[in-house]
Amino acid sequence: MERPTIKDFETLLETGHDIEFFYKGEKYTIINVGVFISLSKYESNNYQEFSSTKELIFNANIDNFKIVDIWDEIEISYIY
Repeated sequence: MERPTIKDFETLLETGHDIEFFYKGEKYTIINVGVFISLSKYESNNYQEFSSTKELIFNANIDNFKIVDIWDEIEISYIY
């Protein structure tokens, strides 16, 4: 699979897909439940909720970085 661009990533989330990815060896999950989008470190009870994909991309905090700022370091593992 070709690596998605940040715009592809945004479109996938907007169309209801869930995504798993790795950043610095840690696994993360983004779940789209319709009324909000949730980001969490895999198997963690700590999560962040966002009302839109743009909000997630520009405001989600992963090791004090925004997804848009670390996009080149993110490795997509699954798209559901």
